[in-house]
Parts: sequence; structure tokens; C-alpha cells
Amino acid sequence: MNIGCIIYQMISGRPPFRGVTPYMTLEKIKKAKESLVFPQGFPTVAQDLVSRLLVIEPMERLGATNYADLKAHPLFYNTKFENLASMTAPLMAPLSHQLVWTEGRHN
Repeated sequence: MNIGCIIYQMISGRPPFRGVTPYMTLEKIKKAKESLVFPQGFPTVAQDLVSRLLVIEPMERLGATNYADLKAHPLFYNTKFENLASMTAPLMAPLSHQLVWTEGRHN
């Protein structure tokens, strides 16, 4: 689930699960399928990837048994994984200013 949380937070600027207390946050994590809400403007292809990574059962997550499945996701379409170690990281502007959060609908 960690990589799904990281991708979600990198795009939205917020963690995918937030509660008023640590206990309530844990409850949202345990019910990830029902409690996960994507803000308006979150790219559809990234929603698909994050949803497939934020699955409670580890063996049901994308890439759990074969990293090739994760690498083949459309979000990584132009990624040359064999060159990652020598590549310079791209500059990224945070998208959180573009995303719209409806009060009471985010977590």
C-alpha cells in the first residue's frame, strides 16, 4: 500500500487517508476500498494505478506477484525502467493547487 499512498500524496499534496484521530485514520485505511476519494483533477490513469495499489490484501495488489504487471501500467507508458538509475528526475510542479476538494468528501 505504501507506493499507492506515495503516488496519491505526490499528485494531490495530501495523504489518501486522514481521520480526526489516529484510530479514525486506521479505520479508513482498513476500509480503503470504500473510503478512498480522489479529488477533482486527479488524473484518471493515476486513479486506476492508486486504486489497484491501495488494496488491503497484499497479494491482490498490482505487481504483488510480478513487477512486470506494475511496470506495464499505462501511467508508466514512456518510462524506461532500465535507465532509471542514470536518469535525472524531471521537474514537477505540485498539482495540489489545481485540485478541488469538496468539504466533507475528502478523507
